[in-house]
Amino acid sequence: MPDNGLERYRSALLLLARAQLARHQQLGLEASDLVQQAFAEACRDVQQCRGGTDAERFAWLRKILHHTFLDEYDRKRAGKRDLARQALEADLTGSFAGLDELLAAPQTTPSERAVRNEDLTRLAEALEQLPPEQREAVTLKHLVGLTLAQISERLGCSSAAVAGLLFRGRLRLQELLAQE
Repeated sequence: MPDNGLERYRSALLLLARAQLARHQQLGLEASDLVQQAFAEACRDVQQCRGGTDAERFAWLRKILHHTFLDEYDRKRAGKRDLARQALEADLTGSFAGLDELLAAPQTTPSERAVRNEDLTRLAEALEQLPPEQREAVTLKHLVGLTLAQISERLGCSSAAVAGLLFRGRLRLQELLAQE
């Protein structure tokens, strides 16, 4: 992929896609596939991005990812417009808006928003380095908000095993983030 300055957001978009797919397993989609599709569209339309700041470019990419989710849902449902799609769209819109609020809270300055974007990117890159089971447990707990029992059921292991995955995952994240 040509270097258009967008690649640095890949890990953050993967993090967001994984968190969304954890809440919508019934879609049977892969986060990496969705992000790749979003990047393909972004590269094709990069001239349409009017964002001059990192926060604006990242918001543009999140919007593309949002639409990619909905497009894939429509493909899975053969284009049928139904209540489930409307619920998914509302959930995605709320989740993406929540991320926007976290990243660009109105009381923050542009420099504080830039630091938040950078922190999210660093966190996403560090999460990518975790073993898959730890990454899944941390994502389900801290991004999706599931309980230990729910994570245990989802991963097919005991609550004690989930607690161990979370402990090791958070510890490794701290180590990775301290290295930078």
